[in-house]
Amino acid sequence: MKRWLELVIFVAVAIALHVAFFATRPEEGAEAGGVGGEALISLQAAAPTVAEMVEAWERPTQVAPVLETAMDAPADPTPDAPTVPTLNLQQAPRAQVQMPVIDQAPPPDSVDVETTPAAPPPEPEPDPEPEQLVEQPPEAAPDP
Repeated sequence: MKRWLELVIFVAVAIALHVAFFATRPEEGAEAGGVGGEALISLQAAAPTVAEMVEAWERPTQVAPVLETAMDAPADPTPDAPTVPTLNLQQAPRAQVQMPVIDQAPPPDSVDVETTPAAPPPEPEPDPEPEQLVEQPPEAAPDP
């Protein structure tokens, strides 16, 4: 019930404020305008600087013509390239002379593999038994 009452009161206040605003509004148009109050608006020409700015805006931009010059091909495509030495393969030594160690070692006929079982691991040492608590006689109270 309280909400409905608040709603009605605030809606009434809002309507009253709108009516008050529109009641104070002037009923006619502009009070005066033009040179002698004869017209509602005054027209005036734009300043010369504005006219110049519009002309500069509408004028097409001047683009310098692109001159195409024929490019000369380079005289030597790789003038600083290092020269690659060529090898005469007829004078190269034979592979047998370079690797005599491979030819001298005969391949093994058999491989010695130890097949005896490994020794069993040692047994772990038993944990020491905890010391038994020895009851101590209660201490005598000191003499006063």
